[in-house]
Amino acid sequence: MEIPAEKSVETKRNPAGSPDRQLVERLRTGDALAYRSLYLIYHKRLYAFAYSYFKSREISEEIVHDVFVKIWEWRERLDEKYSFNSFIFTTARNIIIDTLRRYSVEQLYRKELQYRLDALHNRTEDELTFADYEAIARQAVEKLPQKRQVIFTLSRQHHMSYAEIAQSLGISQKTVENQMNKALKFIKEYLSKHADLTAALLLAFLPF
Repeated sequence: MEIPAEKSVETKRNPAGSPDRQLVERLRTGDALAYRSLYLIYHKRLYAFAYSYFKSREISEEIVHDVFVKIWEWRERLDEKYSFNSFIFTTARNIIIDTLRRYSVEQLYRKELQYRLDALHNRTEDELTFADYEAIARQAVEKLPQKRQVIFTLSRQHHMSYAEIAQSLGISQKTVENQMNKALKFIKEYLSKHADLTAALLLAFLPF
């Protein structure tokens, strides 16, 4: 699947009195009805845009959801003078790029993991299954100190950047980086002791 080139937000101007401009003006003040109106105007078009890349209803709906979450989070920074249509589709495009990259990496690890699982021979009933590997990985995460566990989960499960995590938790980006390094080191060591596959492979693939 071809990944589209990443784009910055275009700066086409909204004509005075246009419906989008009026709605964005209201949205900037936290008007939920304006937010709902913009959702009704754009969600079908955004869904079709995402579906053209993924051919998946579930993923396309997730993309639309993520776009409107971003719109709400950025509402106070929106400028009604500029094209909201360009802004929202550029936002969608960038989220699609990130998602395509993530799925491409996960697919590569999935193939590698399946190959290694198939290569294991002379299995007995008490040998580990993939579900067991996932359970071991989750155990490792649960053994992290609470603050470190929260940071790791926000990064790996919610796909937040270190900067976003730092802002969300009110800590420095350097603290986030240090905590993630410690978390990854502990989890790799835990997986090495309790699983018979490469720790780095499991850590990169397992969905926790």
